[in-house]
Amino acid sequence: MEMKRWIRQLIVLTGILALGVQIGLLKVHAADNNQSQIGFTVEPVIPDNQIDKDATYFHLAVEPDKEQEISVKVKSLIKDPVTVDLGVTNAVTSTSGVIDYGQEKPVLDESLKVPLTTMVSIPKNEEHVTVQNFEEKIVKIKIHPPKEEFSGIKLGALTFMKAEDKNAKKRAGISNRYGYKIGLILSEDRTTYNEGADLKLKTIKPGLENGMKMINITFQNPEPKILSKLKIEAKMTKKGSKEVLKEQELTDRSLAPNSSYIFGIPWGMESIKPGDYTMHIIAQSGDRKWKWDEDFTIEAAEANKVNKKAVNKFTITKKMLILIIIVLLLNAILLVLRLTNSRWQKPPKQVNVVKKKKKRKKQDE
Repeated sequence: MEMKRWIRQLIVLTGILALGVQIGLLKVHAADNNQSQIGFTVEPVIPDNQIDKDATYFHLAVEPDKEQEISVKVKSLIKDPVTVDLGVTNAVTSTSGVIDYGQEKPVLDESLKVPLTTMVSIPKNEEHVTVQNFEEKIVKIKIHPPKEEFSGIKLGALTFMKAEDKNAKKRAGISNRYGYKIGLILSEDRTTYNEGADLKLKTIKPGLENGMKMINITFQNPEPKILSKLKIEAKMTKKGSKEVLKEQELTDRSLAPNSSYIFGIPWGMESIKPGDYTMHIIAQSGDRKWKWDEDFTIEAAEANKVNKKAVNKFTITKKMLILIIIVLLLNAILLVLRLTNSRWQKPPKQVNVVKKKKKRKKQDE
């Protein structure tokens, strides 16, 4: 009985220690959530030249060289003052295959001759707006299309970011910014913005993504339209061989107008080997379909460069280390308990005492 009670107490204590680690992680997560309180909200004031009246973003019909002013409501949600930084971004395609409105200085595709940011400006006195005590302010943004007509759409966003707390950044060493983005579509011909896009294959070469070795296929949407619901299947073989070395399939991707998309195939832990290869690609969006069987060469110099800089080797994170230690401790405790319990419960050996009787010699009568 004493042994069983001790075992139960030990198991409970081990559980408390493991739960304590989990609770500590949850507390950190909760603290991060508290910091994400933005303190303000935004709402677009939809103008008369809005194409889609039900949209919660700006989708405007504009004319060449005709200036327009649009408005956005910035409303305080707390008593304390909050400063909001306004900005404009161009839409690009991220490496995840989604339209990204958040990059302040993205690399623009060569097919994008006149970016949205060249047509939209924020007056100096509107670049930083402070609201407090639940008040509401109207900010103005100017739109001025060029004299030359453009087809399709110009896509981007208006950004409203909570100003950085420099003291908090200095204390923590890092700073997370929170805010809102309002989509902005400008069109002169009012054509449907998600029809008429195209897909072109630009390059295939090895590269790195977050330190991981990849074979990067660069696609381009050279048209001023959104390419949506895109499915891409790629299989890599040695040139002249049918054996698939690497493959990747992604569905429901979207490409921004006049943008490039890097479709990465993870290479894995082994080194990339130089040589001649073929990439077999099938892409589809709705009724449209593209197919390539593209030969390419990986030179020894570029393979060595990628292999040397890669960091996708087996590493143990702090969280993994904690879990490994917990598992090892639990296994060690269970092993000790089994050995101890089996020793306590094992019945004692019976010792048979055998008395040897001396035989008496019979005397002859």
